Amino acid sequence: MIQSKSDATDSLDVRLLKERFEEGLLTPQQLTVAAEPVPAPDVQPDELPEVTRRIGWREVLHRDDWLAEQCVTTLYGWDSGTDLSHPHTIEISRTPFGLEFLSRLERSSRRAMFAILDPGHEATPMVDPLTDTPVAVPPDKGERIRASAPNRLPTISPLAELILEDPIWIRTDDGHLYPAPYHSYYGLSWGYGGTGPATLAALIVQLLDDITAYGADPSENAQEPEGLLQLVQHDWPTGTVLTRAQLVAARDGHPTNRHNRLE
Repeated sequence: MIQSKSDATDSLDVRLLKERFEEGLLTPQQLTVAAEPVPAPDVQPDELPEVTRRIGWREVLHRDDWLAEQCVTTLYGWDSGTDLSHPHTIEISRTPFGLEFLSRLERSSRRAMFAILDPGHEATPMVDPLTDTPVAVPPDKGERIRASAPNRLPTISPLAELILEDPIWIRTDDGHLYPAPYHSYYGLSWGYGGTGPATLAALIVQLLDDITAYGADPSENAQEPEGLLQLVQHDWPTGTVLTRAQLVAARDGHPTNRHNRLE
């Protein structure tokens, strides 16, 4: 666990009190220290293997106590949840695709994984059984539903379709619909020449090759294929479905026209 400045201050205060007792300036009749902080090892997160960090945070996410929620909140403020299995917050609308995803949710107990989605403890906690994605369903049906997108997809079925909505969806050959995997920092979007579409292009390249790939970090990838960049930078209508054949054609340099058909 990360030691905050307040933790360090509390430890200093206890040491000062001990010094006062040793000097005879305080007695047990005047003051009793009810608890002392447990010494924490001086270990930097980067010194731990990535798999160890991810397993540790998974255990924290599934706890239901206040301290676990505080740990999750602190982590998000520190590095946006890089080591979490569901690092990126998305909002789900009640579109046909959104409703398809929402229809398979199951009720969940309140766990630390909901700390970011529902800090006020007002929403109904739900979980997607296929991806373990936490979803906070608000009491007002007019509000958008917040969820934490996975950093990778739990399937070996190849990508069949990419659906341009907010959030972006992935459908695999076995028919399952998933929120696209996200990096903790980079978002996914289309329709302009910015980082969001570039990240989406990088993700498409990864998923065409390996459906279990982690959410894309465009800063770690070489320049994406020009045809694919043009495809995702085009202002497609929300709800457009791009098939695997179209994505492969764009990656390989074959253009796609405005009517969503291969030329």
